[in-house]
Amino acid sequence: MGILKLTNYIKIALMAITMIFFVWLLVKGDEAIIANGLKDGLVGSFLGLSYVVLIVAVVVTLAFALAQMFGNLQAARKTLIGLGVLAVLLVIAYAISSGADYVNYPADFNITEQTSRLSSMGLNAMYFSLVAAVGAVVYAEVMKLLK
Repeated sequence: MGILKLTNYIKIALMAITMIFFVWLLVKGDEAIIANGLKDGLVGSFLGLSYVVLIVAVVVTLAFALAQMFGNLQAARKTLIGLGVLAVLLVIAYAISSGADYVNYPADFNITEQTSRLSSMGLNAMYFSLVAAVGAVVYAEVMKLLK
């Protein structure tokens, strides 16, 4: 059995399970779900299915990426360089981030200094990536005009 045939069978099985849960949801109706919340297992079943689908998607994606990477060593080198640049970007973003503003949030949000610092790191990394992307586009366009 080829890998494409196997993935098609997995895809069809997941779609069938999803349709069963969807019909179950329609039969139960909104009032039963609102009244019982996660107790009746219907919404919890959908959440469980979404976790399974997410895990399957991540595993398949990583498996194919690793298979392609080890199949072509030049591509592996470029991929590892890209991951290294991303790691350096995240380290720099973490180094300049500050978690000092955690005291501004209400206590019931449970925001710690570390949580605030990680959030700041994510924003800084996004800003760096945005500036790099815009810079690359501007550079490419200017070089195209100069030719």
